[in-house]
Amino acid sequence: MTFHPLLVEKTGEAEVSATVQALTEGRLPNGNVTFAVVYSTVNYKDGLCLQPNNGLVREYPHVPGIDFTRIQFRS
Repeated sequence: MTFHPLLVEKTGEAEVSATVQALTEGRLPNGNVTFAVVYSTVNYKDGLCLQPNNGLVREYPHVPGIDFTRIQFRS
């Protein structure tokens, strides 16, 4: 399965970049739950994740976003 998230990557000690990229499930960390999301938003906390040394991102690359609607569960 391929999806197109906003991906935040560390590019230097005090620099990050954010781009929309095509990713596969194989690039996701182990131990997460996967949903088929139809709509999503970027909120204030997600915007903070776009800043370097923000204290919110534990590991890079990082896909921000915790808000979603109209989910379709996959089995």
